[in-house]
Amino acid sequence: LTALDCVPVPLSSREIREYYEDVSNGILWPLFHYQSERLPTDPRYWSTYAAVNARFAQAVADVWRSGDDIWIHDYQLLLLPALLRRRLPDARIGFFLHIPFPAVEIFRILPWRRDVLEGMLGADLVGFHTESYGRHFAAAASGCPPSSLGTSQPSSVSGSVVDPIVPSSETRIGVSEATCSTCFASVRKASPASSSTRAISLPTA
Repeated sequence: LTALDCVPVPLSSREIREYYEDVSNGILWPLFHYQSERLPTDPRYWSTYAAVNARFAQAVADVWRSGDDIWIHDYQLLLLPALLRRRLPDARIGFFLHIPFPAVEIFRILPWRRDVLEGMLGADLVGFHTESYGRHFAAAASGCPPSSLGTSQPSSVSGSVVDPIVPSSETRIGVSEATCSTCFASVRKASPASSSTRAISLPTA
C-alpha cells in the first residue's frame, strides 16, 4: 500500500460486519435504492458506522498537507466530510455518491438522517449521478426543520446548499464525476492551495 501511496485503515472482523455488512449494505444501500422491505426491523450498529468513519477521518487528517484535495466516495463514508471539516477547516473536500439519493419521503425513514445530512454537508462539493438525485438531496437538506440540523436558521437551496454546520460556507451540488471535478477545481478556501496538489484516496472496505 505504501508503494501505491495509500494509507490503510485496519478494521476488525466485528467492525467489518457491523459497519460494512449490517449498516452500509444492510440499511443504507437498500434504503437509498427504495427497497424498504429489505430493511431490518431493529436497525443497529450506527455507532460502529460512525466510529469507523471517524477512523478514516483521523487517517486522512494525519497525512493531509495544506493544498491537498480530498475526494470521498460513496455511502460507506457519508459522515466523513463533516468529520474532516472539523479537523481540517481549510481543506477542500469533495464527496461523490455512487448510488441514488432517495426522495425525501424515503430518506425520512432513516433514523440517522440528521447525521447523514450533517456529514455530507461538510463537503465543499457533493456530486450525484443525476440531477434528480441532486434535487432529492437539496430537498432533504432544505426541508428538514432547523432544529433537526442543529441550526437556528433554515437552510436555503438555490443551485447550492447553504451549510448549516459550518457558518458562512456553502456546499455545491454537481452531477457526474467529470462535472464535479471541473467544479471542484474552482472551489477555494481562505488558505491558498499549493502549486502541487495530490489527492488522498482511501479504500472504503
